[in-house]
Amino acid sequence: MTIRRWRAPWMVMVAALTIVPSLAGQSASDEDGIPVRVIVTDLVTQEPVQAAQVEFTVPGEPDPLLRSLTGSEGRFQLDAVSPGPYELTVQALGYHDLAHSVEIPTGQDRLEIRIEMVPQALELEPVVVTVPSRTYLTRVGFNERRDRGLGTYLDREEVNRRATLQVSDIFYTIAGARVQQRSGPGRYADITFRGGCVPDLFVDGVRTIRGTSVDDVLTVYDVEAMEVYRGGLIPGRFSSADCAAIVVWTRMVENEGQPFSWRRTLIAAGVFFGSLFLLR
Repeated sequence: MTIRRWRAPWMVMVAALTIVPSLAGQSASDEDGIPVRVIVTDLVTQEPVQAAQVEFTVPGEPDPLLRSLTGSEGRFQLDAVSPGPYELTVQALGYHDLAHSVEIPTGQDRLEIRIEMVPQALELEPVVVTVPSRTYLTRVGFNERRDRGLGTYLDREEVNRRATLQVSDIFYTIAGARVQQRSGPGRYADITFRGGCVPDLFVDGVRTIRGTSVDDVLTVYDVEAMEVYRGGLIPGRFSSADCAAIVVWTRMVENEGQPFSWRRTLIAAGVFFGSLFLLR
């Protein structure tokens, strides 16, 4: 760091300033003070260091007397700094901190202080990004069939975006589907397609009894992904009828990608007992 007077050939060199600056500033109000310009640069590149905080503290005082931040050109100016000794500290992100004693001389017109900061390597905490696994949907063939584009496909994110209350509400936006609300208690509905076609419902690859409604056995929270097919576009695995097919894959929150989960067991039981009820 060099302290240099603008008009007189007076200069003081401060050795070995391997410091990182951070800057802050206020104008001094002492009428007898002199203007002081502070310039902060990178020791290696000589580029300006922005947003460095610079503080002037009177020795023995706990709080800084003057504080400022460097601008885009790595500099700032204090209008009036009283002569005397100061503790100069500079801090900046990515640099070593600087702490040094500085004497503001008397009888000067103005003063310039140049500070060269020494870069340092930053050690940051690792950032962990969690991405939901889709290995299960790949294994059951959902992703492959979606790539073919023969039907309508919704994954969990798309289901959430629709913000529906019942699974059947999703079908209001699916071409060719008709949602018919049931009479009586509860908000359940039956799904049909053109011509009164009643689709087959598959839950986790298992076909339910014809006429089972998605609302009978599933909630929106249960749905991990859904496939809807019509007419001759139904894949062979789900083509028990020529009408339509609804294929639902349920969520496996705790056991993603595993062949067994209690949620799947409860869903399967719901399909079974729901089907028995419909046969009565």
